[in-house]
Amino acid sequence: MRYRAADPSMEPQLRALWNRVFGDPEAYLDLFFRRCFDPAETMVACEGDQVRAMLYLLPLTLRAGAQAFSARYVYAVATDPDFRSRGLSTALLEETHRALAARGIAASVLVPAEPSLFAYYGARGYATAFWAESREIAPGEGEMIPLRETSLAAQKPLRDAWFSRCALYGEWDENALRYREAETAFLGGKVFSFPTEKSHGYAVCVPVSDAVRITEFVGPADTRVLRALAAAFGKPRVCMRAPAENGAPFAMLYPYRDLPVRPDRSAALTLVLD
Repeated sequence: MRYRAADPSMEPQLRALWNRVFGDPEAYLDLFFRRCFDPAETMVACEGDQVRAMLYLLPLTLRAGAQAFSARYVYAVATDPDFRSRGLSTALLEETHRALAARGIAASVLVPAEPSLFAYYGARGYATAFWAESREIAPGEGEMIPLRETSLAAQKPLRDAWFSRCALYGEWDENALRYREAETAFLGGKVFSFPTEKSHGYAVCVPVSDAVRITEFVGPADTRVLRALAAAFGKPRVCMRAPAENGAPFAMLYPYRDLPVRPDRSAALTLVLD
């Protein structure tokens, strides 16, 4: 088995493995591979010329005050079901760590898909560095604050200013934010801005079942805003996940060198592709 960066010719195999493991529709794969796929940022385990495992590395900047660290978000880790329990993902992660460290990348981060995987990744060098709280709110009827459709790229200055108050936060560049906006639209969602007492805020929303899932919320959580967001999609409830000091473990970090700033429970990582 060889562990290395992918090459462009592997895209059909990567798509097939993604579809087999995650079951996403072809239209979503078209979106991801058109907008995010970079062979140099894709790691694979190959038996001969056959891809047996994969993971994707999405560029991310970790910011701590005025300090910035180049990082990668590890996404869509997958092993062919016929080749599981052979240590492929572990070996692929080890090669990924070696390659990223050699490139001068400061750290990688990931979001375990389920609670049991915190122990799995913990045994492979990752440590919890981000916490989040999930809430469901039924805002009921009453006054609503007006909403206006906007773009994530337009909200980047506000986003960076809002999360810069955290000890550590994940900053996405404009290309990444445009992709997340495209993914939101693909899922039937929208990005709304709303006025606040001193300025404005925004929310990234996706309709799910009988609720609106808010994947990022910047600004005061005014019930009038939540009511307007629910009404925009004709749903009775909103589900929010936000960084929280008293929240549950959410994301993990693997440093490739000593970081001068240690994350604490105010660290924020949002707009992840989970």
